[in-house]
Amino acid sequence: MAKIEFYTTPEGVVYYKQDNGDARRLTRFCREIIDPMLLIIENNFPSAYADLRMLYPSRNNSETSKLTQRYMIVERFVRCNFGEYDLLTNDYDNGILHFEMVHCPLRGGYCPYENKICNPTGKDVKLSRLEHEVASLYVNGVTFDKIASQLNKKPNTIKTVLNRLKSKLSLKNSRALILELRINNLV
Repeated sequence: MAKIEFYTTPEGVVYYKQDNGDARRLTRFCREIIDPMLLIIENNFPSAYADLRMLYPSRNNSETSKLTQRYMIVERFVRCNFGEYDLLTNDYDNGILHFEMVHCPLRGGYCPYENKICNPTGKDVKLSRLEHEVASLYVNGVTFDKIASQLNKKPNTIKTVLNRLKSKLSLKNSRALILELRINNLV
């Protein structure tokens, strides 16, 4: 599973395109997609996984029921986080999920799963407003000096904020910081 682009039709049906192949409908039999995605959801987004398991309980211990439950969990997670078909970035790219802001009529406080299942964060880490602004720019390749200029701060302040983020996340270098921020959807 190297690169995948997911999209949802206006009728709510999830399709995927793998490594520039043909578009295929996501079904409970697409184990090459469902199994790795389920592991990512379970390992990186445990709160979302717990909520999804509550929403879609397995009816019994049969293999069919388990397949259906796994499919429903992944399908809902995909519909809530990767609904648009775009050519800018793949939604899944070598272990990193690139979340999209999905247009949903329940956004804006009407959905009890907003920022839980939809647009979840992986780690239970709270970023300050400044940390979030700096991290968002840094992850997108903006330099210290440009971040400082944009936020009306000194470059040393930006370095301090990034070092504090590395410490908060128990990371040793900037490359690990960027990866952690992307994998856990922290920016």
